[in-house]
Amino acid sequence: GLLRASGDAGWDASGVLPRAIAIVQEKVPDLVEPRETQLVATDLACREYLADAFGSSTLAEAASKGDAFIAWLETQDASSLKEALADRKDYRDKAEADADQAKLDPEAAAKLAEDKRRAVSVEAMLNDIMVLKDAKDAEAEK
Repeated sequence: GLLRASGDAGWDASGVLPRAIAIVQEKVPDLVEPRETQLVATDLACREYLADAFGSSTLAEAASKGDAFIAWLETQDASSLKEALADRKDYRDKAEADADQAKLDPEAAAKLAEDKRRAVSVEAMLNDIMVLKDAKDAEAEK
């Protein structure tokens, strides 16, 4: 009830989640997909509100914690909300990668991990080379 509406079995604008979604839509209107807005609002509500609300001894106490969550959410800026979305997507991507790796036999999983480690190492070396090249180019222009 509290997430969707104030003590009602339906969905109305007084619930924590509809209010959270409205705030995210207002603060980050450039999120293209509505599901991204819903993802950020739902994830933050689960992490920042639900755990605390479940510990409430009364419905009124849980509702006041919902109001406190909404007040906190209103203080967040667009960049922190976008960062929350990126963190959530990273979490999902990592979970999918872990699930894919769990399907591999141990030898194939070890080879995949080593290939990824090498790719990161090569990318780091290329970045270092580009930084040095840029520094030399800048020096040559002086």
